[in-house]
Amino acid sequence: MSELWYYVNLKGETAGPVDFGGLVDALRTNGTGLNTLVWIDGMAGWTKAAETPTIVERLRLRRSAAQLPRGAQVVAAARLDPSQAEAASDLVPKTHPWRRFFARSLDGSFAFLPFAIVAIIAVAAGSVVFPVLSPLVLALLPFPLLLVIVVFFLLIEAFCISRFGTTPGKALYGISLRTAEGRRLPFRLAFWRAFAVLVRGQGLWIPFVNLVTIVVAYVTLKRDGQTTWDRDGEIVVRHRPFSVLRIVLLIVIWFGIIGGGTVSRIIAS
Repeated sequence: MSELWYYVNLKGETAGPVDFGGLVDALRTNGTGLNTLVWIDGMAGWTKAAETPTIVERLRLRRSAAQLPRGAQVVAAARLDPSQAEAASDLVPKTHPWRRFFARSLDGSFAFLPFAIVAIIAVAAGSVVFPVLSPLVLALLPFPLLLVIVVFFLLIEAFCISRFGTTPGKALYGISLRTAEGRRLPFRLAFWRAFAVLVRGQGLWIPFVNLVTIVVAYVTLKRDGQTTWDRDGEIVVRHRPFSVLRIVLLIVIWFGIIGGGTVSRIIAS
């Protein structure tokens, strides 16, 4: 049976039980890092993670698994001695902002695919369908269609994350999501996150606003080690190393998307 840890979360509440991997994820998102109070069966009482020899030693052994975009801040906040500071390098996650950006872009392409197929068929049959539609209907048609696509995308993303812990695009890029306790996100939280990314990270796709929100999200992620929506939702983002197979699949898929877009534009013209 695996060991079960408990810790005090940002709200001052007892959280857990989680395994050691879940505890490390919780320490990464808990704001106080190694100052977080932890407890496991056998301990006399609640103790800071920085003062728990088992945690310090095990983190030192696995410190090579992560880089330190915020390492100096974590060490300074916890006032660690050199041996603890060495272990603290496992408490700051790899952020991989561009990997996350392209994973979401890929998910968007997947969600848009069925609508693109329908559009191509509609254009091919345009000589029959379009003449019976008024110019006003044709002009207004993209707006409700865009709304349908957005809602469809949010629902599909929330379902995939709550059911599988990832989405097709995120899975290909080795990204998965968990709560601070190491569990899958409930559907409501997954949907809230998807909507928060759309608003805070993509500016509702509004020109220029979109650019500003992307830059702000990028800077925040690099500076703080997590986005505002993952911080507010106490969500942990995990990244796996790339495999050769996934790299090949991504190359093939992106070439297919680019080629498919070119073909659709040719048909539309």
